[in-house]
Amino acid sequence: MNLLTKLLAVYVVLTAASAYAEEYTFCYETWAPYAFVKDDKTTTGITVDFVREVIESLHHTATFKTCDSAVRGIDQAVTGKVTGVFFNTFDSELVGTMAPATEYWLIAALVKESSPEKKYTSMKMFEGKRTDQVIGYDYPEEVAAGLKNMKVTKVSTSTKLFARLDYGRIDVVFDDPIGAATDSKKNNFKIRPLLPLIAKVPTGVFFGPKDKAFIATYVAKAKELAQSGALDKIYKKHLGFTLKEYKTKYGITDAP
Repeated sequence: MNLLTKLLAVYVVLTAASAYAEEYTFCYETWAPYAFVKDDKTTTGITVDFVREVIESLHHTATFKTCDSAVRGIDQAVTGKVTGVFFNTFDSELVGTMAPATEYWLIAALVKESSPEKKYTSMKMFEGKRTDQVIGYDYPEEVAAGLKNMKVTKVSTSTKLFARLDYGRIDVVFDDPIGAATDSKKNNFKIRPLLPLIAKVPTGVFFGPKDKAFIATYVAKAKELAQSGALDKIYKKHLGFTLKEYKTKYGITDAP
């Protein structure tokens, strides 16, 4: 086979591959370290990086855009404006149209490092205590019920409530321990989670009806890559520990 023939063969293969390549667009609410925009304006995060790797390994391209809320994201997926939306729970009518979870919605009671509290038992341990609540945040039922018996101040972001906890303005907050660790490292907050966690809910990618036929292909490739260690590498890159270590650390025993 001469050089010209080889080049023609490569051209035919590349042309055939590009003819079947598609672009899949995913919508997400900003949730570091799973999906966020870096200072250089690139979109990254554990979920973003893994979804991108799955899509690209199938010889397609993935793009990402923010959405104001999960509900609006689902609406966009249902109407075909985007392929799918991140961070949906599995206890709804969306089951069967979702890929396996790659992250968890974790909620812990967080206290100052100097707090005498050693572990979480129930919300009753915080009755009458001061806490902050992020405006518009949906808390698990256990936390929502407990907040009714506490002195609650509304704040706009989790970073603000972590800061107020660190300053001693409040006694406890209820939030994502991963996000708290990230914020604490950045801002030198001296706070820690109480274990066991209050909530550990798996979330996944919801696919709209337009791409329903693609779900099985995506799921198969996602499982293959996760089993090969790709997801562990991405967790290690963003958090410093693997998914297996993450699950052990927070007492998570179910899939992914």
